[in-house]
Amino acid sequence: MWLLLRVLLYRVPEQHPWITEAERAHILSDRATSSAQQVNWRPGWLTLLTYRQTWAVVIGRFITDPIWWLYIFWLPSDFFPKSAVASVFGLGGTSAAIASVLYNWGTGRVVDAMGYTPVFVVAGVLGPLGLAATVLLAGRITPIKEADLRSEVDARYPFEET
Repeated sequence: MWLLLRVLLYRVPEQHPWITEAERAHILSDRATSSAQQVNWRPGWLTLLTYRQTWAVVIGRFITDPIWWLYIFWLPSDFFPKSAVASVFGLGGTSAAIASVLYNWGTGRVVDAMGYTPVFVVAGVLGPLGLAATVLLAGRITPIKEADLRSEVDARYPFEET
């Protein structure tokens, strides 16, 4: 389905009907017309590690990515029996992808209008908000027993085979 949507909707920037001329010019601005204008800088890791901006990305991810892995790796394997983990993982991944698309789409607009401060404020709020949503919706983190799931499904969908 995603491939079909991509084939139907994707256009190169020069031909895409949904972007403005200003957006198109910005996207294409790094495509140099001559080799003299091209920047051919391909630094190695040691060179990149001399920049504080590299350390900002590396340390920022070191601190925040374990939160992400907690949600995708542990919470499904501890709420549900293994027969349901992959489906819960997939549903969570779908919601994360949709939110990421929306957040990144909005980030460009916010940064252009107001800079990065509002984006980082929202990013700072999302972690605690995710924790609150998880705790409030899930309650105590305990496994759901497969027998309880079956009886709940049977009660909701008495004619569906489980």
